[in-house]
Amino acid sequence: MGKIYTETLPNKIKTDTEAFDNTVIEYSDSPLIDEISDNLNECKTMQEKERYLHTLIVPFKELSDLLHPEFATKQRIDNELSIYDEFEEHKRRLIDEYKRLEMISERFRQILNEPTDDVEKSLRFFHFLSLMFVNKLDALCLQNGIDFMKLQKDCGTCMKKYRSITDVEDYVGSYELAKKYINELNTDPSKQAVGKSHKITIPGNVLNWLQETRCSNGKPFIKKAMANTCVWDWLQNKELARLLLTHTKIKGSLTIAEVERQTPALFFYPKDNKPLELASPKRVKSIDCDTLNKFLATLQVIDL
Repeated sequence: MGKIYTETLPNKIKTDTEAFDNTVIEYSDSPLIDEISDNLNECKTMQEKERYLHTLIVPFKELSDLLHPEFATKQRIDNELSIYDEFEEHKRRLIDEYKRLEMISERFRQILNEPTDDVEKSLRFFHFLSLMFVNKLDALCLQNGIDFMKLQKDCGTCMKKYRSITDVEDYVGSYELAKKYINELNTDPSKQAVGKSHKITIPGNVLNWLQETRCSNGKPFIKKAMANTCVWDWLQNKELARLLLTHTKIKGSLTIAEVERQTPALFFYPKDNKPLELASPKRVKSIDCDTLNKFLATLQVIDL
């Protein structure tokens, strides 16, 4: 019985992985993407196209919940917590459930970053293919004037947490064309969600303060942006970024979930070498936390 899990199944997984035909996804000329494109062309309305794309996204729901429980599962749990606020036992169960999901998510990320055996290497191989597939699918959606990021949200399934031009430029044809398609999604009201929330805007005086104020590690909160870009390097911990962006005077009427969604477009996190993702809520006390809180308390409506 023991050999089933230590030898039989790992050997089968390795063999099946080596036999998998990844050419349908990996190469520039992808038969799978061509088939999806043909199916989209057969759809008569935008609604039909979106419904068809939903069927391609929802099979990734289980993987999404494992790797990104904060995307949909946390929102569900937060909603239940607000409904069952007076039921302490139920609240504890929900909180424990989310902590368990976070632990599982962290373990999966460790495996994907540093696989130690053939089974874990197979998992990373298929995860890499899924990322390649989703970038090609995102590019195809852009070419059809469809916002893939919105489709994910509609499905409660996260295949990619943010979009960068470099993710899709090779599949679209050029950097300039990818940028054009993305900008058209952001400016064409007919392609935006009904009741779409406004974007976070950090006032100039706040940005100046963040650049000039030194924290306990000797660094400012943010690094000056390079020319022609509105993305800043966030040089402090993620808890301080959450404190800033979720403050009422900064986020305004935005929900916390919307703030989390927009954060990667605002800040880059050099420590992880990728766009910033807000940390889970924590009660952290520090000198830097107090300094930021005191500054935010001084802001007046007229400053914003």
